Order: sequence, then C-alpha cells, then structure tokens
Amino acid sequence: ATSVGGEIEVISQPTRNLALRAGVGLLDTEMSSFMGTDGLVPAGNEQPNAPRTNFNGLIRYDLPVSSRFSLTLQTDFKYQSEMFRSADNDPLTRTDAHFLVNGRIALSPKSRRWEIALWGKNLTNEDFVFSGFNVPILGIVTRIYNPPRTFGLSFAWNL
Repeated sequence: ATSVGGEIEVISQPTRNLALRAGVGLLDTEMSSFMGTDGLVPAGNEQPNAPRTNFNGLIRYDLPVSSRFSLTLQTDFKYQSEMFRSADNDPLTRTDAHFLVNGRIALSPKSRRWEIALWGKNLTNEDFVFSGFNVPILGIVTRIYNPPRTFGLSFAWNL
C-alpha cells in the first residue's frame, strides 16, 4: 500500500479568555492487489478507515461570572470525508462524509477544584455508518451507526 498525506494544526489564544484550535488533514491511499478473506482485493483500492479529507476545530471562552466563579463555553466540530471500512471498498459498509458538532457549558470556581458541566454531542443529529461488515456468501450486511444527539451533565472534583 502507498499513503501520501499531511496534517497541520494551529493553536491560538488571542486573549486570556479565548482559545482557538483548528486542524486539517489530507490523505491519498492506494493498495496493491492481494488475497483477502473474501477473495482477491484488486489493485487501486483505497485503504480502509482512511478518509481523504478531515478537519476539526475548537472554540473555548472562559467568562468570569463573579469574583469566585467562571463559566466556560466550548464548541468543537469535526468533518470527515467518506471512507471505506474494508479493503475491498464495499459500498454497503462505506462511511459517508459527515460533520459533527459538540457543545459544553461548565461552571467552576477560580481554583478549578471542581466543575459541573452540561454537554451535548452530535448536536445536528448526524447519522452515518460508524463500522460494518459484509458476508456476501451468507447475504449478511451489518452496519453499526454512530450515537445520536446526546446530552449529559457531569461533575468533576480535582484532588
């Protein structure tokens, strides 16, 4: 197999309270032919679990709400282009391109001794194949999808 690609990440803190992070990755893969568990995998297929393009970012802002407490507002996102889950590049188990957005609001004292946070994951409720496999001889295709939109509350205590 051959793989050519690169990644770059930029981290910035333009103010004391604002943190920014962004990254992008590009990848081109190609495999030689080989005998797989389901037969011959032809030359030229893409490597499994190797998206051609991905990017991500994070924005975090610390907001003092009193002399003793601060509120942290955060959102992060991730884009990933389509990718195959198997070496035979089976379209039945392919993961489509998707864009995920998460959010978080946390309250903590200035000492950061504890934190209580309300968070949400997959806020746009994207639906895509997270993993899967195909057994053509038995006619079985299994697709496992990503978790749906989820909300939660967490508490942390730092010793």
